[in-house]
Order: sequence, then C-alpha cells, then structure tokens
Amino acid sequence: MSEVPDAPAGELDAARAARRRRVFWAFVGAVVLMIGVSVPVGLVARGSTTEGAGPGAPPVSPPRTPTPVPAPPPTTPPSNPVTTPRATPPTTPPVTTTNDVLLPPPGLSAPERALWTKMAMGGVNYDSCHGYPPGESIQGVAASLQCAVWDAAMEQPIIYYQFASAAAMSSYIALRASDVDRSGSCENGDEYDGSWKVGGSTVGPMVCVDNINNNVQLFKIVFASTADNTAVVVQDNVTSTVIAWWHDHAADQFAGL
Repeated sequence: MSEVPDAPAGELDAARAARRRRVFWAFVGAVVLMIGVSVPVGLVARGSTTEGAGPGAPPVSPPRTPTPVPAPPPTTPPSNPVTTPRATPPTTPPVTTTNDVLLPPPGLSAPERALWTKMAMGGVNYDSCHGYPPGESIQGVAASLQCAVWDAAMEQPIIYYQFASAAAMSSYIALRASDVDRSGSCENGDEYDGSWKVGGSTVGPMVCVDNINNNVQLFKIVFASTADNTAVVVQDNVTSTVIAWWHDHAADQFAGL
C-alpha cells in the first residue's frame, strides 16, 4: 500500500483554522437555537396565573373587584310589629259607670262611703267628694256628699243625697217645690215641679227653681230616683249652663239607667 504523503505545513494550518471556525459557528448556532426556544417558553410562563407558581415566580397583582352596593333596607314590616293605636283626646273627662273597683276618698263616714259607691257620678270628679254636713242636717237624710264637677263652666259643686225612706225624700222634694212661683218649662229656664224620664221611663221627681245663695242668684235643678231614694242637686248662676249639663249628665248620675 502506498503511503499518503504529508500535507504541506501551510495547508495543515489552514485546515485547522477552518475546523475551528466551523466549531465556533456550530457553537454560536446552538446558542442561538437555545435562546430562540427559551424566549417563547418564558413568555408563556409569564402569562400564566398564580396557580402552581413556583417560589421564584414573579408576584402577580390581585385582580380589581367591584365593591358591592349595600342592599336597601327591607320594606316589609317586622314579624311582630308594634303598633300604636291612634288616640282621640276626650272632650270631657271619662264617664265612670261604676265605682265598685275604686276606693272612696278618705274621711268619709260609712253612710257617705255607701252613697259614694252607689252613685255613678258621670262628669264628676269623684275623688274630690267629701261629706256635706248642711245636707245631712236635713231631716230624713242619711248621707250627703259634695263633689266638684269636671266642667269648668260649672262653678258650683254637685250635691248628692241618700234619704232614709221614700217618705223622707218626698218631703224634701215638696220643700224645694214650695219655692216655685213662675211655673213653666225647665228646659226654657222656667221653674218646674214634675218628674223626669230616661228612655220613656219615669225615674223620679224633678224640681227646677231659682235659688239665692250668698247673695248670688242661681238656677237649681233637683232630680231624684225613686228606685233607691237618692237625689242630686246641680245649680249655677248661668241658667243655660246648668240646663245643658243636666241634659248631658243627668242619667249618668244613677247606676243602671
């Protein structure tokens, strides 16, 4: 076999240089290839969410969420609504139909307490009642009370009488009627001697008469109940005032009418 002759020294140097250039450019090509691949991968990784991010992943700002508007207060009423009823202020003091559950004012005698309990006292301040000695000095009177009237137009108090018998009450009525000297209609301001009714039924005798008390001219109305021998007296210096009060409250003085 024939030997291959050695290449000249200049050719060997040129070959080595060419080989180094190929190695260099091959290395550069590999680097460029690696950079070209890694850039898209990095871009994809940067665009991902924080789920599964490693410790070295860049921080991601929290998303901006809208603040909810508070719901309006409920318009439906509560399950147990408290209602305040509408109150109409009374034009007159409340009318009491019975005093059974009330305590009489202090200082009354036993007969006076019995009379106080028996009478209905509509339109009357029953707490103001006290014994009326001038009335109890009348023959046949077992007890007498004097009480204030709620109506401010009535300046005079109201008087109650409990008689010991029907005969005693008849004597008292006859005494009052003896002063009648201008007989007419009581409702018209005239003096009157007769009776009074409620619902068509006669309650008892009635007298309307002029009366002078401490030099003051008064118009007096006496009306009684034969059912229990009790009588009531109202009077005032204004005739129309006492007549109007009698119309409004006469039946409210006796229980059961």
